[in-house]
Formats: sequence, structure tokens, C-alpha cells
Amino acid sequence: MPKYLLTTADGEQIVVTPTQAGEMIQTPNGQTVEVPPLREMRTLPEYEEGGAARAAGGQGEWNRAAGMLFAVGFVIMLIGVGYGAFVMMRMPEAVEIEPLPQELITQEFQKLPANESLNMWKEFSENGYLEKIRNLRTRDEMVNLYREAQLKFAVGGFGVGMIGLALVAIAAVTGARSKPG
Repeated sequence: MPKYLLTTADGEQIVVTPTQAGEMIQTPNGQTVEVPPLREMRTLPEYEEGGAARAAGGQGEWNRAAGMLFAVGFVIMLIGVGYGAFVMMRMPEAVEIEPLPQELITQEFQKLPANESLNMWKEFSENGYLEKIRNLRTRDEMVNLYREAQLKFAVGGFGVGMIGLALVAIAAVTGARSKPG
């Protein structure tokens, strides 16, 4: 497709194409210029490669790699943020755990005769019940542990979303290029 040199009112030369005929375009200096109709455009001097004129209206055109990076980053961002939000919505409320009343436990053990307490201790230690009791969790503790795990998954989802956002930003910064001459 032929390219033509259009001279603006202030003497700046810009490159225009027949597809821009009759349109209002913005020059690289920020001026708005009307491109002549196709018949008048053919009377303009043709643009030669390597000339000093600048292309008008070429900014914002993306190369294919940047477009793909943008699309992939956007999809990753949506998946990550969506997953994080989904997990956050399904997360249970934190439960306040009341400590066991130590005096009540002490009173119960003091009611037992010494011989019975010793027999219970032997049975618990021989059968491994002591370790199981130490690791025993109440329902409220399990809810809080589940909530902590869900929170980690949500943060992971939001982290993936941030990676997607970074890819989108990289594509936006490096993807735009000027139309060659």
C-alpha cells in the first residue's frame, strides 16, 4: 500500500495511508489534522523508506507476542482473583476458643483416689492415649485450622492473580510500538 507525505500547517511532515483518507488524525506533536480525500492524497509526494517523516496514527498497534502475553496474563489474573474470592466467600468465621477451666480439671482429678489415678495413668501411657489426648482438638480448633488453610489458599489465588496482573502490565508497557515508517 502506498504511503504519502502530508505537510501540516506548521511545516511538519507526517506519513499517511489511503485508509486514513478523509479522517481527522493526530500528529505526533499533538495537532489534529484532516487527511485529504483519496483523489487529493494521490497528488501528495510519496513516502520513501528511510525518510525523516514520522507516521501518524501508528501508536497503539500491538505486536502479536504482546497481545498473546496480555491475553494469557489477563486470563491468569481472572482465574487467580476469581479463585481467591471464591475461597474467601466460603471461608468459615473464626471461632473464639475458650481455654479449659484448669480448676475444674484439677477438682475432678482430686476426687479420684490415688490408686485409681495411678492405674489410669499407667493405662493411658501404656496404650499411647496420652499422645492422642495431647493432639486432641475440639471442633472450634478444627474450624480455626480449616480457616487458616483456606486463607492460605485464598492468598495463593490472589498471588496468582498478581502474577497475571504483572504479565498484563509487561505486555502493556512493551507491547505498543509505532508503525514502521
